[in-house]
Amino acid sequence: MTDYRVASFILEPVTPLHLGRGRAGMVAKSHSFIPAHLFGYALAAQRGRQAGDQPKHFQDALKEVDAAARFAPAFILNDQNRIEDWRKHPERYLMGQHHVSLHLDSRSAADSALFETESLSPRHLAGPRQGQPLRLGGMVWLQDSQFAGRDWSDWLNALRLGGELKGGQGHVRLVDWQMNRPDFHGWGRVDAKGLHLAPQQRLWGAALGELADISDAPLRPWLGRTYDFKQGSGGFGRHLADVVLVRLHGRHVGQGEGVFLPARREGSRWGCWEAAPLR
Repeated sequence: MTDYRVASFILEPVTPLHLGRGRAGMVAKSHSFIPAHLFGYALAAQRGRQAGDQPKHFQDALKEVDAAARFAPAFILNDQNRIEDWRKHPERYLMGQHHVSLHLDSRSAADSALFETESLSPRHLAGPRQGQPLRLGGMVWLQDSQFAGRDWSDWLNALRLGGELKGGQGHVRLVDWQMNRPDFHGWGRVDAKGLHLAPQQRLWGAALGELADISDAPLRPWLGRTYDFKQGSGGFGRHLADVVLVRLHGRHVGQGEGVFLPARREGSRWGCWEAAPLR
């Protein structure tokens, strides 16, 4: 069993974040939290560019990231930088941006072109914190204090997260980094073994459907599009990972404490909560 170091971080979006969760008609929907695998892919993209910007470098970078860190999802924080049920007021943080298909002089030739892209706003759009920066808190379990010769905080401060990057989305800034924080932003206790939850606590994010002690949320398919190296420069978003079933924001219904870690890279499982290995 690996002895991890655990770190917490807080990010502020500089530009909108499109955290894709599929389409609803002509709208590209967005999650209201940052799924864990997006950190892994964004970090691998940075590392691959640094290493030489060739397909092999990006493939090697995915393996490096997977071996070095287990990222948890990141969630919207309240005014005390704690996680609470943010889902009650989507109008406070979700925004829409029109796509080119609304402009007749530059519309896409595809009949199915999207006309709106949903994203997390960099600032609160309504409510008591209107106009204030949006903050998202996450955790990561690390093998070492550095990655590829740089501090982890440096890597996180330069991430481009989610989709629509060519349109300027995805920029974030790191505003807080703490090693060995004892809790997940006020949600559950954390240590090198994982995230500890008491019975009936929510397990925010995507948890693998095979977890018998997670309930109160339906099973749903979970998959993503990644780079297809076989297609060369045209491979962005062309490879569909194997689908897995997850429960999103379920509840721990076991009799005792549950301990969870983000899963290692294996298709769509990457970053989903799984039961922590027994020591």
